[in-house]
Amino acid sequence: MRKAKASYSDPYLAILDFRNTPTQGIVASPAQRLMSRRTLTLLPTTNKLLKPQVSNFSSKLRHEKKREERYYNVGTKDLPPLKKGGVVQVQPQSKDNRSVRRNRRHLRKSGMSFNISPPLESNQPSVDSSAIPGTPGSVPDTPPQCVTQNHEQRVTRSGRVIQQSGALKIMLWTDMF
Repeated sequence: MRKAKASYSDPYLAILDFRNTPTQGIVASPAQRLMSRRTLTLLPTTNKLLKPQVSNFSSKLRHEKKREERYYNVGTKDLPPLKKGGVVQVQPQSKDNRSVRRNRRHLRKSGMSFNISPPLESNQPSVDSSAIPGTPGSVPDTPPQCVTQNHEQRVTRSGRVIQQSGALKIMLWTDMF
């Protein structure tokens, strides 16, 4: 299109030439795949080439896609599986409160340890909320479990202290499976 614009030629002829040009690895042009024939251009062609010829290009397309996939995934490897109850690091929500997708790549195994403390029990007697007018008494409130973090400083072999990244939150990997 840029060449057609630069040379002040017809852009529709440029599109026609593009659609008649065979794709690399498939040996068929987009026009041949769509209409099973070549289209008439300004280049001289024989009538035999303009007649429809039905061919199956889907196997060639699949083969080409597999080849592209193989080259794309050359240096990749699968992430190790996470264990239920293990400690992981999770990317926090962004500043505009958008949540992170639940993909495995957003979770990282953490070497830090956690202790789950039981719910705190107060010494005050519980008050029956059904006895107080104006409050719903059908749903008792239960405090959420507290998760505490052991602040252990990990040290490398050279003696440097490893500091936890501020970009990742640490949470328990229990309810995801």
